[in-house]
Amino acid sequence: MNHSARARFALVAALLCPAGLGATAGAAPSPVRAFVVWASPSRVYLAAGDSAAIAGALAPGARLTFVDGKRTIATGEATEVVDGELVLARLTSGSFARVRHLDRVRVLSERPPLTVPPRLRAGYPSRLRASLLIACGAVSLVPPSTGGYRLDLLPDGSARLARAPGASSGDPPWPDTLSVRWFDEVADEEIALERGELDLAVFWPGELSTRMREDPRWQGSPAGRRARGLLAALQPAGSASDAAADSADLAALDRELFRGDLEPWPAPGAPSRQLEGGMLHAAHFEIDPAIPGRAALDRFLNLPGRQAGLGIARIACLDVPLAPPDSLARALDRALRPLGPAPAQRVSAWCALRCPVVCAAGLRPLVAALGADTLVDLLRCAPAERKP
Repeated sequence: MNHSARARFALVAALLCPAGLGATAGAAPSPVRAFVVWASPSRVYLAAGDSAAIAGALAPGARLTFVDGKRTIATGEATEVVDGELVLARLTSGSFARVRHLDRVRVLSERPPLTVPPRLRAGYPSRLRASLLIACGAVSLVPPSTGGYRLDLLPDGSARLARAPGASSGDPPWPDTLSVRWFDEVADEEIALERGELDLAVFWPGELSTRMREDPRWQGSPAGRRARGLLAALQPAGSASDAAADSADLAALDRELFRGDLEPWPAPGAPSRQLEGGMLHAAHFEIDPAIPGRAALDRFLNLPGRQAGLGIARIACLDVPLAPPDSLARALDRALRPLGPAPAQRVSAWCALRCPVVCAAGLRPLVAALGADTLVDLLRCAPAERKP
């Protein structure tokens, strides 16, 4: 193509695709590691090469293009994740009728334009709802740093964040209004979400029921990490206890009691340890009385017949910010002082706290853009007074 032909092509492209249109059309399709395992005249099942593809390029709402050799044979839209492994897509054009080898079909993905509703209805735990690890003396809302919101407390006890007239929607764009309802009971919040009274619901770690986690409508929902709070295993300074052993205890606790809502976190000045295994290694665990679910943790961790001579570990939930190792170490020193006149202690293993942010598939692109961590931290929890 010579220079004049390229110029004419560029002019035609500019006329057909003005700048405003490009902002809403999304990025060009890109290859994704996925394989077609079954196709019908209207639907396709895909197996993803990794979980990141399911959470990103194959998330519900993604636009898909199917290519056989050099020929585009069909297009579709991802609609559902099945059992966390398969992706169901609805065909919007084309057909697989003449495709002999499904495993040779290449898949391209394009994220759709972000749709921002004018109002987002969210549910959060109330101050009366204590979880296994968290009890709030008071709860409040912290407006997003962008969007110019004002906070209104309504007569029915709910709250509303409304953007001030003329304020920017921010980047990423937030809805004009965020309506928040507080729930004293986990079941009531789950029911409100299922009835369509909420667009999204935030739960404390471990609260969300198995039924909701296994329901295909809510599978694939993200979890947001709280900016404050660590579940820690504490040992007397100089103890010979193996940090990996305590990590294994917390890993088992996470699987059985918290349904995977805890997240391994690196110790100050030490490399991150992945929590794995499930053997219980300490001879005895003392549970901090300030933990609301102290009895449940005690029953799980202090099983009969534990091996003697492995020492004692103390489990505490520390209200400290997740921070770089140096500043986190200083925060931990302050947090350990109220735990009593015990000998000097060190942290041998700890976990950050994640809160499920449950929503329908169509809303997940917006939740991903706003950030699940950000949505979780809109709720400010003032810790309840420590129990003696």
